[in-house]
Amino acid sequence: MLDLVRSKRIGNITEEEYNRRGSEIETRINELSHKRDELEQRSNIAKLTKKRVGDIIDLINKIDITTEFDGEIFKSIVDTVVVRNNYTLDFHLKIGLTESVIIVRH
Repeated sequence: MLDLVRSKRIGNITEEEYNRRGSEIETRINELSHKRDELEQRSNIAKLTKKRVGDIIDLINKIDITTEFDGEIFKSIVDTVVVRNNYTLDFHLKIGLTESVIIVRH
């Protein structure tokens, strides 16, 4: 921008060229500002998701372990389960994360 002002001041560009290039610079600044805002929003969502996952893990760790399967709790947390091979299951959680579990057979 400073080069543009200098060029106009010494007469190297016309008023029309100065205005056109100034408008292009303004448009680019607005595009970059919009992109920055979108990235900040994504970052905030990621931070919130990370906090929620941490809260869920803390809650799960505080719950007494039971040997009984609770289907309602399972359905409320897990979206899908993918059997990757004979020993690995991928649990796709409703919050957007995937947890892989390796089955150990004795």
